[in-house]
Amino acid sequence: MRPAVPKIHIDRRKLFADTGYRPLPHQQAFHDCTRRFKVTFGGERGGKSMTAAHDFLPDLLKPNFWLWILGSQYETIEGVFGWIWDAIYSLVDRGIIEPPLKAVYSKKPARFYLKFPWGAEVDTRTAKNLRAVRSLPVDGMILTEAGDMPEDTWDNYARGRLSDRMGRAVIEGCPVGYNWFVDLGHRGEMGDPDWATFTMSAELTLPQTDLDEKRRTYSEPMYKQKVLGEPVPLSGLVYAPQFDGGRGDGDSVRPWPYRADWLTWAGIDYGYRSPAIVWVQSNGADPTASDFEAYVFDQFVEENVTKERLADALLSRPYEPAGIFGDPSGDAVDNDGWSTFKYVQARCRKAGVVSPVYCTDHRMRYIPWGVDHLRALLQAADGTRRLFLAKHLVDNTVPRGVWRSRCTPTPRRSPISTSRTFR
Repeated sequence: MRPAVPKIHIDRRKLFADTGYRPLPHQQAFHDCTRRFKVTFGGERGGKSMTAAHDFLPDLLKPNFWLWILGSQYETIEGVFGWIWDAIYSLVDRGIIEPPLKAVYSKKPARFYLKFPWGAEVDTRTAKNLRAVRSLPVDGMILTEAGDMPEDTWDNYARGRLSDRMGRAVIEGCPVGYNWFVDLGHRGEMGDPDWATFTMSAELTLPQTDLDEKRRTYSEPMYKQKVLGEPVPLSGLVYAPQFDGGRGDGDSVRPWPYRADWLTWAGIDYGYRSPAIVWVQSNGADPTASDFEAYVFDQFVEENVTKERLADALLSRPYEPAGIFGDPSGDAVDNDGWSTFKYVQARCRKAGVVSPVYCTDHRMRYIPWGVDHLRALLQAADGTRRLFLAKHLVDNTVPRGVWRSRCTPTPRRSPISTSRTFR
């Protein structure tokens, strides 16, 4: 049986000064809070891991205190453990405490561990090894980047380990939509006496130039989540108000005459029943450029389309696209031995058109992030719009998130060559 942790008062502010840690006012408010369970929503590089690590530093100087750090993977755990490691060894270097009896900071194989002469310990586990903590009572626990961990992490594994020794916990991370992590934060917001909820905005820690770049490239919901640390839903959203259907100032629906001097692109969605093709023109290839603009100017949408009909529709348009991108789901093989993607690719090669490629960008493969990337082009957090819909595609209906049309433009043939370079 592990001996109890004695009640010893340690001057937290003096200890922080000894390690060189100077908390900002909102971090000091977090440390001054005596609630047993503290939840922190924070933006990326907002200081949430550093705050969580230093919050347990006075406890680690007490005999027999056992701290667990849990995370989805060791790379995220290292962020918190590294702050503890640095703080401990700054105290050792100044002769304030004795060095640990055992200190492991290994990335391959991943292992982070500290054991002190007075019986205190710091141990770590990933989400894959949570079963190992079920029978181990602990005095303190940090769940880092909790939004990335399985939803049963707290209820089935972590919470029970804190009961025997009346341990406390810090649950921190950048929100990832609405999930169990956000639910725990609501307990502090609803007045539960054991819970407290904090938000740590990265606007207080990041340089202004970096924040300006994020405002240009993130959508408003993503900026709130990744920078301000505010939970936002990642699914179930339509594009309005970013895509306002031509209503309001700076709208996303504009007249668009086909321009032969712009790059032309095609995108294929190999949907099971309703495949679709969209054609887009842009004034460059870098969507993060300050002057970038793109217009969706043509589309093909029909029900129950065969791969032959899809290829015909792609090749019948008089455009010479600089690139054709396809959804990887089109690789399913039909009864004739051809996948839709391979068939369309073969038809394009035979016609001398640029060959389609898979769209494998990581932002596109995870649907919520892909949708938000598109939403950021429609309207970024700073109000900038980079993606527009040609007016002739709108069918005078109220937008419902997905635009379809019964009209087809008849543009001039594009002289664009795939080898031509553009600004």
